[in-house]
Amino acid sequence: MYFSSNIPNGFGGSDIWYSIIRDGKLGEIQNAGSIINSKGNEASPFYDKEISTLFFSSDGHKGFGGFDIFKTPGSLSSFKQVRNMGLGINSPADDLYYIKGIDDDVAYFSSNRIGSYYHGEMEDCCTDIYKAILKPNNEDIEEFIINDSIDIDTNVIAIKKLLPLSLYFENDMPDRKSVSTSTTANYKDLLKDYIATKDIYKKEYAKGLNKADAIKAEEQIEDFFSEKVEHGFSDLNKFIELLKSELTNKKNVRIKIRGYASPLNSSTYNLALSKRRIHSLRNYITEYDNGYFTIYMNNSNDSAHKLTIYEDPLGDSQSTGLVSNNPNDKRNSVYSREAALQRKIQIVMYSSNDILPINESSYPILSWQKKEINIGELTMEENKTAIIYFRNTGESELKIKKISSNCNFIKTQSPQTTLQPNEKGKIFILIEGKNLKVKNYSCEISINSNSIKGVNKIKVLFNISE
Repeated sequence: MYFSSNIPNGFGGSDIWYSIIRDGKLGEIQNAGSIINSKGNEASPFYDKEISTLFFSSDGHKGFGGFDIFKTPGSLSSFKQVRNMGLGINSPADDLYYIKGIDDDVAYFSSNRIGSYYHGEMEDCCTDIYKAILKPNNEDIEEFIINDSIDIDTNVIAIKKLLPLSLYFENDMPDRKSVSTSTTANYKDLLKDYIATKDIYKKEYAKGLNKADAIKAEEQIEDFFSEKVEHGFSDLNKFIELLKSELTNKKNVRIKIRGYASPLNSSTYNLALSKRRIHSLRNYITEYDNGYFTIYMNNSNDSAHKLTIYEDPLGDSQSTGLVSNNPNDKRNSVYSREAALQRKIQIVMYSSNDILPINESSYPILSWQKKEINIGELTMEENKTAIIYFRNTGESELKIKKISSNCNFIKTQSPQTTLQPNEKGKIFILIEGKNLKVKNYSCEISINSNSIKGVNKIKVLFNISE
């Protein structure tokens, strides 16, 4: 096992070390040697057993800047000359975590090079995963063709730079003391009312503090409203204008919105509250520019020209535990910056056309408990009932739109129209045996939902006997 560590007795900052595993037990930890390790830092080792070569990153060996990816044949602490992987796979930025793919001509690595997505003004702040296609040439030096795994569409890049896009809410808004999961409130109106309370928040959060601490508390609230609340709404309008452009280009657009709440109520109440918050953004998008998006949101036929919004209401399940849930301590449970940061929704995902995120479970996924259900034998004129179980194995709310059967003698009913992630649902079916002939039957039950597949089907088998 090879690993990177700054434990004592190395050659520099972080070195690469190894341990031999025998019978499931780690042996003595040993340094991989001075050929690999430098006065700088070595990191992210990957050992390719097929070619007996160690790949690693270093900022101490000669390279193009930052961490570069290197390779050297050998094993344990016996290695030959270290070779830089070359310009292309390496850059002036940090290039790390090289690993071979399933195919011999594909590798992946992480880099914060120019062209990676970033937040704010720092282009080298954040790392992306890159894919490299390896093409050996006659000199046995590998040439790397870098394929950014993200679409180079300028709208897509601009959209992804805005994500995650956070939008904030006044305490217990919209619709205070409501247990409803929907609202008629528009986020823009809610935001206007929230900003109007800024001076109240500053006053209440500074109450009881000495002058220096009170000034600091007021500055924290002022910063929150300008940098988070108002800036978030500005980014939202940029995002929506980019969505308009995407839909104009005949794209099937999907976005995902998460809803959060501070812990100042029961989990059940906060789940409904986070749903209302998501719904208020739906209302804003629906009403935006005289209803521009309505036709796209209601389009269930054309695969292009379509906007689908997936919801992931989390309530207070993601609360950090650092925020008071005491209703009598309003300074910390309502007016503090920490509490205000948890009362939000986030647009966390964008995809379009047939390009889905690497993790498809970000969407709702309808999964059957069984691929088919056998009801068994029915006698003529007999009616038979059964229950079919399914589950939402995705990470967004599953919404059931319609349940149908291709056999007119099967009636269906489901008590649930929405399922949260990992929640189980069921369909009651009634088979009306009247007027059916003696034979084997195979029917399909279809659920039309907002799942990644759209329509999910399951077979129902039975036979009629005399």
